[in-house]
Amino acid sequence: MTIKVNIRKFKYSDANTNNLLVNNHPFLLSKRHALKHFKTGAIYSFIPKNACSTMRFSLAIENGSLSENSNVNWIHSNNTTFNASLNELYNATYTFVILRCPYRRLVSSFLDKIVSKKNDAWIYESSINYEINIDDLTSQEFVKHLKKRHVLKSNIHWRPQTDFLLYEGYDDYFCLEDFEAITTKLESKLNFKVIDTRAKLNHNSSKYATNHYDKAYNPSVKDIYFLKMNNELPLYESFYNEEILGSIKNIYSKDFEVYRHHLDHTYLLFAD
Repeated sequence: MTIKVNIRKFKYSDANTNNLLVNNHPFLLSKRHALKHFKTGAIYSFIPKNACSTMRFSLAIENGSLSENSNVNWIHSNNTTFNASLNELYNATYTFVILRCPYRRLVSSFLDKIVSKKNDAWIYESSINYEINIDDLTSQEFVKHLKKRHVLKSNIHWRPQTDFLLYEGYDDYFCLEDFEAITTKLESKLNFKVIDTRAKLNHNSSKYATNHYDKAYNPSVKDIYFLKMNNELPLYESFYNEEILGSIKNIYSKDFEVYRHHLDHTYLLFAD
């Protein structure tokens, strides 16, 4: 009898010099962000700011823990509920991950976490040693500090997407910018129903980012906050100039590489 085996190579399992897997932080981070679909044995690697609330809520329903009418905030207290064992991760029947345009992801993180002054904002302020008050911070200054590795790695919402990849390769790399394709494929492949939570959690700043503002990277968090409270935000493109674009391409070079290799690069906010 011939047994078909899917070879699942873990991306960061040999990344620690002391060779103790339990102390291998890059591997453990990616492992914590790998969730199991109980009905099929599929593994979903979730990346913060990449529709992960929608996907985790949908997975919780699929795994029998919630109903569609449940409080979506349950997911934030149960991030590790559906983590899989090493054996289950290796023997996954199907693996997938959702990637996002790095330009869009960063602006979304800035507007959602920094401008709204959630706990992440104070983590950021601490990581830059309180050099500037959050109210006075601009998006350009936000990016400037991300050039420092410890600041970049200080929060999962602006940490590089590649840090969350458990496997060397996935069966499917989905593009957040083509969300309909995700829902269609998962329903067909896994009979997995995706429940959109954006309206319930009010995480979707992009629906308000419809106005052109010249040099939106210059106004302070305080100024942008007032715009956000009026449901009026600059287009994501307005947060970039040539200097910032260059910085982002360098800071998130691996994210761009993976995105371009597996997805349609025309979905990126700026063409090469």
